[in-house]
Amino acid sequence: MHLPRLMSEFAKAANMDRIHHDEDGAYRLEIDGMLVTLSEVAHKEDLFMWAEVGALPPEGRETLCHTLLTADFMGQATQGAVLSIDPDTETITLHRIDSFKGMDFEHFKTKLEHFVNVLETWRKTLEDYRPIAHHHEEAMIDAAHAAHQHSIGNFIRV
Repeated sequence: MHLPRLMSEFAKAANMDRIHHDEDGAYRLEIDGMLVTLSEVAHKEDLFMWAEVGALPPEGRETLCHTLLTADFMGQATQGAVLSIDPDTETITLHRIDSFKGMDFEHFKTKLEHFVNVLETWRKTLEDYRPIAHHHEEAMIDAAHAAHQHSIGNFIRV
């Protein structure tokens, strides 16, 4: 198992005693007020990261969904993560899967940092979303790109 070792190194780097997993083996980290879940994909050598971006608003869904799909296209505004909607809760989520093959702690830390930056960008984009004010999805994509560029230099604050 790769994730327990990486989480042990993460705890050490963050000056924490230990990070515990739940009964399913998943690790939940609160980073800048955002809950990020990390787990191993069963029977594979993959790391699974996911988090909730926020609730799908009642108005302007078509424009917002078009924006989310456009952002997902070739990972343009998600750094390879995937935006999706939980059909049961109508919550927008972000997830990514990465292979553990060749993953050392620095690679893991970089992947987690990028994931958190993308999550933060899309949370801010969703928070600022106003269907009447945004007639063109390009405006939202541009805002997300700008926010992401601003957050690239920041690392995880635990």
